[in-house]
Parts: sequence; structure tokens; C-alpha cells
Amino acid sequence: MKEKILLFLLLCLELFAVFQWFHCRDFGGQFHYSSSEVALRLLDSIHNDRNVPLWLVRVFHNKIAESVFVLFAEYLQFWNVSFLVSFISLAGIVGLGAQFYQFFTIKKKHVLSWIVFLMLIFVPFIEIFASGKFSFLFRLLIIAFPFITWSMMGFYALVEKQKMNSKIVDILLLLSLWYLCALHPLAMFCTLNK
Repeated sequence: MKEKILLFLLLCLELFAVFQWFHCRDFGGQFHYSSSEVALRLLDSIHNDRNVPLWLVRVFHNKIAESVFVLFAEYLQFWNVSFLVSFISLAGIVGLGAQFYQFFTIKKKHVLSWIVFLMLIFVPFIEIFASGKFSFLFRLLIIAFPFITWSMMGFYALVEKQKMNSKIVDILLLLSLWYLCALHPLAMFCTLNK
């Protein structure tokens, strides 16, 4: 019974972290793909290469390669530790890590684990490419669902199966709540409503 209460409190904490994002108007620019950013980065890269043959500059600095680099950098923003702490809390990161460990070490994986894993991997592309097509709250909830589900699956594995000490989870809950209330860097990652 105590394990179920801990899981419920962890879920409430992660939902509290996500609901704080309702004050935002949109994710920050570092989460969106922009062809003008690709062009600016390409110009910057080309002009920084001095005394290099032109053909070599064009091999490494072209629109296709630069688009891949920009896309990869924007995708990695969703896996930035400070973003994840702000998005699903410090406790949520522990749950994510526990579930990744569980997922990659166990031989027999459930279909639900595969579905949530694939959603978790591909859902950031919704924000990267479709930022103006859907409302911010819809995109936020679509992105938050697999992160929270994956994290809760990890905590379920820790608390129910591994019999993790509840005092550790209690301390983690308190630290996460303190961080979200006192030091939450929401303005780093989104445009706040006025």
C-alpha cells in the first residue's frame, strides 16, 4: 500500500512540474527547426574557415549537413538535464533513468514498453517541426505523456519490483518539490505569457 502512495505522489509531482508550463506561450527558439538558422550557421561556418581549400569547405559545410546538425542539436534540447528537471522534475529524471536501465537490461520486453519507448524517442519531432501547426498546450501534453509514462514505469520497477527504500523516494520528492518551487528555470526554455 505504501508503494502505491509513493507512486501516486511521484505522479502528482511530475504533473505539477508539467502544469507549471501552462504559464508559457511557446517553447523557446532552441526547440524549433528554422531554415534561416541553418543559413546563418552555414554562413558562420564557411567564413570561419581560412586557408582551407574551397572544395573541402563545401564538403563539410553544406545545407544538408548543417540541417542534420541543427536538427540533432534541437532534438538534444529535449534530453538536456536542466530541461528535463524543469519539465518533469528531478524525480522524473530518476524514473527515466531507471526505466532506461530496466528496458535495456531485461531480455523480454513488453509491447507497452516498446510503444512508450518509440513515442518517447519520436515525440520531440512534433515540437521541432510542427510548432506553429498546433496549440502549445496540445503539443505540451503530447510531449509530456511519454516522458511521464516512461518515468512512472521506471519508478514502478524501482519501488514495486526492486523494493527501493521509501526514505530515498521521500527525500527525492522533497528535493524535487523544493527545486520546482524555488529555483524553477522555466524562462530559459519557454516564452512566458505576460
